[in-house]
Amino acid sequence: MKNNFLKNSDFVAGIFGVIAAIAIVFEMSLAGFDKASVADGVKDLAGTLVTIVLMLTAIHELRPIKHKESFEERFANSLEKFINDNSRMLYRNESPDFFEIYLQSDFNAYFSNRTSLKPGWFLRMPVLNETEYNKPDVKLSFHLNQGTFFGHDKPTDEKDAYRNIGEKIRLLIAQKYGENELKCEYNNSKYQIDVTLKFKVVTDEDISKVTELIDTVYKAYLVLGDAGVKEEIKQ
Repeated sequence: MKNNFLKNSDFVAGIFGVIAAIAIVFEMSLAGFDKASVADGVKDLAGTLVTIVLMLTAIHELRPIKHKESFEERFANSLEKFINDNSRMLYRNESPDFFEIYLQSDFNAYFSNRTSLKPGWFLRMPVLNETEYNKPDVKLSFHLNQGTFFGHDKPTDEKDAYRNIGEKIRLLIAQKYGENELKCEYNNSKYQIDVTLKFKVVTDEDISKVTELIDTVYKAYLVLGDAGVKEEIKQ
C-alpha cells in the first residue's frame, strides 16, 4: 500500500499541498491576520485545497474494495450463471463433498431435452469455501465419459481412445493458460483430466479465470463429442 501511495502523483501532490496550506496559515499569523494577508492567504489556499482533495480521492481509490457479497456467494453466482447459460447440457449436482457439474452425454438433448443416455459427471472441484481456495493448489477434475464421446458403442481400444481425447484437451488447456497459471495432467486410469491451479482464487478476476477455464473445457467436450451426433444424423 505504501509503495502505491508514493507512486501516485495525486497523493504526492497532496502531501505538498498540506504543507503549503500550513505555511500559508502560518504566514497569515505572522502578518497579524490583517485584511491583505487574509485575502492573499484565502486565494492561495483555494488552489492548494484542490491538490488536497485529489489526495483524499487517491487514498479512497487505493483502499481495498469491500464486497457486499461473500466469496462463496460471488463464486457460486459466477458458476451458476455459467451453468444456466448452458442449461440444456449442464446441471449442478448437489454433493456434500464436491462442487459438481454434470453433462448430458446425449448431445441431441440440446435440441429435444431428451436424455436417452445417462448423464455423467463433467467437473468435480472442492466445495466453494474461501479458506479452501485461498491456497495455490486447488484441483479441478474433468471426467471423460463414454456417452459423451462414443455414444452407446464402446471403443475397441478403450485406453488409447480415451488417451487421445484426454491429451487433446490437456494440450489445449496448457497452451491457453501456460505452466505459470496451472498444472494439467491426464489420468488414463481414471479417464479424467486433473488441473491444479497455481494461483489463489481470491478476487473476482480469479473467479472469472476459473469459470473461463471450465467453459474452455466444456467447449472442447462439445467439439470432440460432436462426431457422435454427426454419425447419428447420417443414419
